Amino acid sequence: MKKEMFISAHQQNLYTDRKLVQTDVGSSIPTGYAVVDVQKSETPPEFIHMADTSSTLRWNYYSVPILLAGGPSSAFQSGDAHTEVINKSTQSGCIHIIPRDVKQDLHQKIKRAKNGLGLDDVSISNTSQGPALTLTISPKTQDIRHNISVDITASLKCASKLKLEDFGWPRLQTKKAFDKEVIDAAIESGIHLVPKKDLFWSISFSRAERALLSSIDRGFGCRKRVLKLLKKFVEKCKSGSTSKLPGISSHILKTQILWSCELHADETFDYWNFENRDNCLIKTMEELENSLRRRNLPEYFNASLNVLEKKEPAVLCELANYLNSEMTKLKLMI
Repeated sequence: MKKEMFISAHQQNLYTDRKLVQTDVGSSIPTGYAVVDVQKSETPPEFIHMADTSSTLRWNYYSVPILLAGGPSSAFQSGDAHTEVINKSTQSGCIHIIPRDVKQDLHQKIKRAKNGLGLDDVSISNTSQGPALTLTISPKTQDIRHNISVDITASLKCASKLKLEDFGWPRLQTKKAFDKEVIDAAIESGIHLVPKKDLFWSISFSRAERALLSSIDRGFGCRKRVLKLLKKFVEKCKSGSTSKLPGISSHILKTQILWSCELHADETFDYWNFENRDNCLIKTMEELENSLRRRNLPEYFNASLNVLEKKEPAVLCELANYLNSEMTKLKLMI
């Protein structure tokens, strides 16, 4: 399918359809999100929402959530001479693909496949706030005594209109921190859209992030080890916490690692060498603690976003205190 992205107005060098992205009260697409146009002729009918224009309902893009996914609701019947496409684009022959529809369609297809294959030991959850559906496998064997969780999400690769360079990446410090081939691999991975919100597609850099992290320790580096240990500290803190640290994900830790790479890009020695792993771990913990206390950690590929912005302050403080305590112990051991 042909896909076009309309990005929020803060991206000055990209086209923005203000008629579509603004309501009557002037609200716009949230920063870091997008809407997607697809040729109507190439779109499955279940993604086309219809409304009866003879009714008193006036078209507004934000009225879409009241409609049912998988086709028009009982209140809005298609096939009438007085109906029109609600999620119609201003682009000729195009409609908007609504993220909620795609996520629900994926859920329905996975559920049918699970039932058809008789997978009684697999459960499906789509209650999370993120874009993924979670498959939880409960193995019926004594060899495996724990559940296995797999996250699945739909994604759309952005057209060439939207590139990492449009978000100011790579920066000067990026080019000092990473080899050109590693940066090129991240750029080649591109930007994807995932159905995180109901109406808006979240702009995702996860594949570019993965491309960087998979290659950063060529030549006896220690960043992957530091990241692994950070995850263990967070899991240990969660296990002993009454709050269980809601909202604290591995993405926060990966983001800190990548920023720490740039922070130490000007070091006169091989800072991330494996022989320096203990010092790297303590310094990265300090840097993460500082980010948590400031409640500010910019998204690595789009620094205009703060990945800690909507996290609970008490949770951030709890994790910061725990890291500080663990650092004190580590310093005494070294």
